[in-house]
Parts: sequence; C-alpha cells; structure tokens
Amino acid sequence: MKKAFAISIFVLVALFFSCKSNDDVKLPDCPNCNFTCLAEGESDVSTNECPNNWQCQFNLLKDSKIEYANDEHSGSASIKEGDKLVFELTLETEGSAMVADDELKKSLYFEVDALQESFSVEGDDLNLLNLRYQNACYCFDTRFNQPSSGCMQGQKIDETHWRVQGNLEIPLNNSSLPFKFDATFTL
Repeated sequence: MKKAFAISIFVLVALFFSCKSNDDVKLPDCPNCNFTCLAEGESDVSTNECPNNWQCQFNLLKDSKIEYANDEHSGSASIKEGDKLVFELTLETEGSAMVADDELKKSLYFEVDALQESFSVEGDDLNLLNLRYQNACYCFDTRFNQPSSGCMQGQKIDETHWRVQGNLEIPLNNSSLPFKFDATFTL
C-alpha cells in the first residue's frame, strides 16, 4: 500500500512538472547588452511577450545558411546546411474569427558568422546580415524585402541564447513599414 501511494505521488509530481507551459520558462538576462537601436519606452516593439491571439517564435539555427527566392509578388526563404548562425523571427496571427482574410505572418531572417559573439550594424551594413523581412498575408506584395534603413544589435548571452534588438524601415509597395523588436532568440 505504501509503495502504491509513493508511486502515485511520484506520478503526480512528474505530471505537474511536465505540464509547465512555456510561459513559466524564464529567459536569461543580458546584463552587458547596452543596445541603442530603440529609445526607452518605444511603442510597437515585438518582444518575447507574445500578444494574445499571436504565436511568436524567436529561433536560432546552428550550422545553417539562408537562401531567398523572390518572384514579382511573392517569395520564400530556405534554411539550408551551412556555416552560419541563422536567426528566425516569426509573428503569426489568425486574426479575428469575424473577419475574413485578416491572417498575417511577419517573418524576419538574418545570419551571422558562427564564431561571432556580438554585432552592431546600421544603414548599408545591414546587408552584411543577409537580412530579409516578409509580410505574408492576403495582400499584393509578399516578397522578402531588405530594409531601406535601420539599426540592429545583438549579443550572445550563453550557448543557447542571443539577445537582439532592431529598429528597421522595410519598403513595401509604394510606402514603408517600421519594424521594431527586442527579443531573446533560443536554439
């Protein structure tokens, strides 16, 4: 009887810990990250705290590289085997159940040398990151676009985490879209 009770307690404890959500996971701090791309209190910044009705991913991929394919109105990104560290940011929503075709997926891809532990680029140097942004929606232009201007800074926190901040201006059709983020990317 005591053995069965002990096993029951063990199973309950194991179930409790296996059911923890990702919300309970604490991302590491970056005490040496003195980023300057965003001002204190800046609005409309995408972070690891994902808004309701959105799915947010901030992934790192080792030993990889990015290849892009664009046609007149759409594009794709392929992550292949390579010698870079690839960063993949994806923000996705199904939108409102009451509105047709309001689904949206924002994607940002870039890469750095696998041995780097930090970076800081702006303006034309953003091209060094092989950086592209895409709005995938029911809209005219869903190509991967290079930012027309901006700033990005990143620092390795540990072997599985990088903190990255960006403030980018993305050309879309005949206008531009600001895209700001400050997040921890995870392997």
